[in-house]
Amino acid sequence: MKLKSSKKSQVAMESLMVYGIAILIVMLAIGALIYFGVLDLGSYLPDACKFKGGTVECGDYQWRGGASAGLDIEIINRAGKPITALDCFFWEEGTGTKPDDYTSWNSISTAETDIGNGEKTLASSSNAPLVSSGQKTKAFLACQFQIAGSEITRVAYGEMTVTVA
Repeated sequence: MKLKSSKKSQVAMESLMVYGIAILIVMLAIGALIYFGVLDLGSYLPDACKFKGGTVECGDYQWRGGASAGLDIEIINRAGKPITALDCFFWEEGTGTKPDDYTSWNSISTAETDIGNGEKTLASSSNAPLVSSGQKTKAFLACQFQIAGSEITRVAYGEMTVTVA
């Protein structure tokens, strides 16, 4: 009777090994497809625009493609006091090595410089890299500002992932 139980255990172990190896092979194949760029999982990510720190945030945003290529971002003041927007910059991921000095990135001009608490201003750039419509792209953002009554220039860093219009 003991021999029969041993054979059942062996069959169970062999089955588990076969299934485990099959799952491992499938995972390796999927990993290779992603690594070599055949599968682009980034295209399934939702559009997003976020600044770190909570002092400023993105409202509506758009990356225009084609002949009128550019970047538009509504910047909302969440500092609790009025701010003076100085300059904003962006760097598209994949366009070379990102310089540590954000002032050498592409410039975005703001419509208004004085932004009250909770108010927003439009920052626009017409020098965005030409990206095909429908393509998903990622950009790094940096906005310089001063809080009312302060001489200290602060920088809010952010990232955006957006589908080009």
